[in-house]
Amino acid sequence: MCQVSWLATCLRYCPTFGLLLVCSVASAAPFDSDWLSPYLADGDGAAARRLLLAGHPARAAAKLQRHLKQKKPADVVQARFLLAHALMRQGKVSAALKLFQSLRKDYPLLAAYHRVNAAEALFKLKRYKAAAALAAGVGQDAVPHRRARWLRARALSRLGHHRACAEHLRAHLGAVRAGSARESASRHLEARLLLARSLEAMASAARSKRQRTRLRKEALGQLKRVVIAGVLSAHGETAKKRLARLSRRLRGGAGLARLTPDEQFAQARVLSRAMRNKLAEAAYGKLLRRKRLARELRCKASYYQARAVFQQRDRARAEPLYVKAIKRCRAAGLDDLVVKSLYNGARGLVRKGKFKAAVARYAVIEKKHARHSYADDARLRAAEAHVEMKDPDGAARLLATIPDRYPAGDMKREALWRLARQAYFGGKLDQALKHLNRIIDTMGRARIYYAHGRALYWKARILARQKKAKAARELYVRCIRDYPLSYYALLSFNRLREAHNETFTALRQVLLSPAGRPAGPWSFKARPLFGSPGFLRGVELARLGFGRAAGRELSAAGVAVKRGQDSADLWLAAVLYDSAGLWHLSHMVPRTMDRAYRWSYPQGEGLRRWTLSFPRAFLPEVKENATGVGIPPWLVLAVMREESGFSTTVESWANAVGLMQLILPTARTTALQHKIKVSRKALHDPAVNVKLGATYLGFLFEAFGQTFPLAISGYNAGEGATMRWLKRFKGLKLDEMMERIPYDQTRRYTKRVLSSLFTYALLYGAADEQVPVIPLDLPTNSAQTFKDARDKLRAASKGSKKK
Repeated sequence: MCQVSWLATCLRYCPTFGLLLVCSVASAAPFDSDWLSPYLADGDGAAARRLLLAGHPARAAAKLQRHLKQKKPADVVQARFLLAHALMRQGKVSAALKLFQSLRKDYPLLAAYHRVNAAEALFKLKRYKAAAALAAGVGQDAVPHRRARWLRARALSRLGHHRACAEHLRAHLGAVRAGSARESASRHLEARLLLARSLEAMASAARSKRQRTRLRKEALGQLKRVVIAGVLSAHGETAKKRLARLSRRLRGGAGLARLTPDEQFAQARVLSRAMRNKLAEAAYGKLLRRKRLARELRCKASYYQARAVFQQRDRARAEPLYVKAIKRCRAAGLDDLVVKSLYNGARGLVRKGKFKAAVARYAVIEKKHARHSYADDARLRAAEAHVEMKDPDGAARLLATIPDRYPAGDMKREALWRLARQAYFGGKLDQALKHLNRIIDTMGRARIYYAHGRALYWKARILARQKKAKAARELYVRCIRDYPLSYYALLSFNRLREAHNETFTALRQVLLSPAGRPAGPWSFKARPLFGSPGFLRGVELARLGFGRAAGRELSAAGVAVKRGQDSADLWLAAVLYDSAGLWHLSHMVPRTMDRAYRWSYPQGEGLRRWTLSFPRAFLPEVKENATGVGIPPWLVLAVMREESGFSTTVESWANAVGLMQLILPTARTTALQHKIKVSRKALHDPAVNVKLGATYLGFLFEAFGQTFPLAISGYNAGEGATMRWLKRFKGLKLDEMMERIPYDQTRRYTKRVLSSLFTYALLYGAADEQVPVIPLDLPTNSAQTFKDARDKLRAASKGSKKK
């Protein structure tokens, strides 16, 4: 078996021959996930690698230096590479420079990285000419080439070589769009600012008035683009000030500097995409106050303004704005936005309590836009409005027509389920069974996660209530087997544990036993890709812990997470990105692109796919903080997976931030206990986000009597909402209450997180954790438990604040 460490040795001691030999041998060998074992796996080296990646460069450097002083240190060049980075981050630039320069000879596999890192060190030492020269040596085919070109442009700017700087920046900006995986939005904006500065300097030195005007107009255009795209950044403010100054130096400059309607709309869309809904609402409003506006643009601005208000959870206030959007979008002929405005406006009417008006508006969608994908949704929502009007018969009539009226739609199963639910809670169990049987017998396997096993489970619950224990037990078993690790499989396991413990034990032994789950490492058939330098660099960087750089190398080599790829290539990408700690990319393969594994329990080869789909992301932070607040780490991981998909930078429409999707008020409350200053930027830090998210989860878990579904619903909707539902549905069982949660999002979210909790507990938990306990009864004395937990949280926060 060809190991990466052996390949690196070939490259170190005989660079030219080694590279040829590597390519020959590696392409002839299969790829095994043993290749991905991390460097410096033991002792000081392992601790140093973790400290460096966690942002503690001084402690990392001390351990790396101690590691390198051993008689026969492991992974010498890799340790020196990490040490150079640790020194650089400490500000010991000269020492880092020496190491990077020596590594260019000793560690050729990553030669381009040593060169660009050394160039950056020279730049920091204000040796701009040397930095520019060294950066120029990074070839255009090298992945760090963009970074090198950006560094070279900055150095040339400092040297006053503005023409050359501008040429590099034009190429830099033209090569890739802002916000892509290869370019941070901040650097893109900074590059435009620097280009504008170089253009202004060139204009000042120009001999002809015509040339000066042309260069200043180009600079003005660059600054406007920063003002638009950087509306939320310091770069945008800088550009705005410079734009005002520059406009005074151009004839007609004030008009040129003013944003056009299309540019205003683009700026407002930036705010919308960043989920800054109040700012977006104001920006669209400002645009709509313009007297002359193209019909299409007025329609879009009206729709997105209403949407910005809707996403502030102010549906009632959004409703009249949607009315305006309907009128304007009809005039513009944009039917899709007409339908969406009708639909969301009707939801606003429901919030206002105007149910008949809402039903009428939903009916317009069905009548005038019957082929739109929202048509069956509109009928389902109209049925909901009838329920609110205390007209269950009217709701039932609408729901009953959906399967036949919209046979190609995606609401057939949901309509029948709602009929069954209505009958169940109305005490008409035989009627509920009729609808459930139709789902089970005619609609095949459910594909939407919140419906996995739902009909089977509730049929079993009805049969159990009718004292048909054997038939109920058989359906619980079928639900478990047909829908592995789903929410309803978890409920079915719990019902078996309560009423049929022998069946529970036997089924658990067959499906969940660790003895039946060995998988071994991943292995992929040999191919030329495995010998390519780019692939080897990606693997090397992944083993070092440089996930983003590894991802860029692998993507450039053709290993990417994207639809349309061969299944083997997708799984190869998932394995590599998982090892690089890019879990937001790796878990998307099994989660959204190749989900066949989900129909079997995690055993044998399927186990590897399940573990990729449910990675132990940010495990040190998760374990430490979960233990500190007395909750299972699997609960934190389950919430993290469903909230953010392991993305540290994501922000939601509700302005929730980071891994655990914390809103600022909640984060500030929990942060008081830990003396942490909260900001959006701080919440992008995994250590901060996980700590605060786990603290809040711990409070909820205690507040709701250590009942998983209630803690999870409280995390999504707020503890106050869950407390209201407990009072409202006091006479129900816990599983019944979960089906009565009024918020679609919370009801479905709770099921999704519980499914993930079940999966994490099975894959990584102890034997007694494998099936999380979901009792049938609601917790007793919930009001007092909630009050005690809330008082404890407040006391801890106040105590920390006083200190």
